[in-house]
Amino acid sequence: MVIRFCLGLDLFLRTGINDDRLMLSNLFLASSGVPQGSHLSSILFSLFINNLHHVLHHCHFLCFADDIKIYLRVCTPNDCTKIQSDLNRFSDWCNTLGLTINYSKCKIMTFTRSRSPLKSQYFLNGNAISRAIECVMDLGFRLSYNLDPSVHIEYVCCKAFKTLFCALVRPILEYGAIVWDPHTADNSRQLESVQRRFLRFAIFILKIPCTPHNYTPAATILGLSSLAERRRVAGINFLAGLLNNNIDSPVLLSLINIKIPFRSTVPFFVPHASTNYMANEPLRHLMSIANEDPTFSDKLII
Repeated sequence: MVIRFCLGLDLFLRTGINDDRLMLSNLFLASSGVPQGSHLSSILFSLFINNLHHVLHHCHFLCFADDIKIYLRVCTPNDCTKIQSDLNRFSDWCNTLGLTINYSKCKIMTFTRSRSPLKSQYFLNGNAISRAIECVMDLGFRLSYNLDPSVHIEYVCCKAFKTLFCALVRPILEYGAIVWDPHTADNSRQLESVQRRFLRFAIFILKIPCTPHNYTPAATILGLSSLAERRRVAGINFLAGLLNNNIDSPVLLSLINIKIPFRSTVPFFVPHASTNYMANEPLRHLMSIANEDPTFSDKLII
């Protein structure tokens, strides 16, 4: 049985303008953490909580900076009671020191190969601690309930494949896409085929269950949307940035046809084009896709 905590330390930082050579900010309360950027931060925090071993009467603990794991072998219901009593003492100790427990990051994890393990609900300051069922992330490792490394291996492989694709391949496919965003199905499929080839390779290596020619499960696991959707979102954000003055280009801004009143039906007036080439000119294309997005107005600072 392992219970993980992430704690925060309240600090008062003294600030003010004391001399002409030293510019300091006003006094403020930092609700968590130790002095940022210091090599001694972890050591200072460890010294601050160095008496934790006097607080826990039954459980053992592992501590890495502000990451604390409390654990005990559970064989009988009495062991569950011991854990809860230590948690109560731990909670009182934190309150005495002025430490704030981040309950959202506290997890219970039972490591066992038994089919019917003894489990109990545990509380901190009256707050029920959520239980991790299949696995838990700890210091970069994904630990399964039966300590099978397969879960972590699958995680790091997915992360490595995604990082490799997103860092080296996808930027090539998206560089300047706002200018050349394809309007024909053939060109769009040609671009998507690169990502589909990557997904097909990932399915084979990671053994992701998929039906033939269906790459959606792999894309969902890797967190990859289609390239067409990414180009659409990038275009919407570019147009919103132009109107919000985050992109400094008066020439482009002057070419945008805003419909009056702005919130009547659609935000932009798109002039009629006699050819597909003109209809898909970049700014005209961006105004068209913005008119089809009901949330576009929410992106603007008006």
